[in-house]
Amino acid sequence: MVDNVVRDHLLFTEERLSASAKELRQFLNRVTVEMLTDGDRAKSFVEVLLDDLRRLSVFFDEGAERCRMVLSAGTFRLPVAKKTLHWIFHWCVEAFFQPRQDAWYEESRAAYQNESVIRFRDNPPDQIQALFMKLEVNLLQLREEIEHYEVE
Repeated sequence: MVDNVVRDHLLFTEERLSASAKELRQFLNRVTVEMLTDGDRAKSFVEVLLDDLRRLSVFFDEGAERCRMVLSAGTFRLPVAKKTLHWIFHWCVEAFFQPRQDAWYEESRAAYQNESVIRFRDNPPDQIQALFMKLEVNLLQLREEIEHYEVE
């Protein structure tokens, strides 16, 4: 029974991370710093945003791959599955809501007002705001689903 619940969490996680990684990769492959900066926006802020997004892209890909490896193994190993979900919670979900360079942060009170929970330290380009709206949906669902693996 527990195996099935954890397996379902892995399937859900792999699906959400793969979708987020694809969305992020497509965005990063088509934009440049120059495309995202103009007279009103500091180039250094956009560079920091893109640095953190590239880092997240690597974590999302790694997390999705770890899920696929655990799910495709001949024998389902519960401790490995839980450890994988723990890793994903910290390196994917938490890294999204608490980025390394603090270009954005989570405003948890916004969720109660049906608003985006991500707040930027400076004014981001519209394309980045649109990307975050898409990513946020997946990451909020993912956090809700696997947050109890945080302490395991």
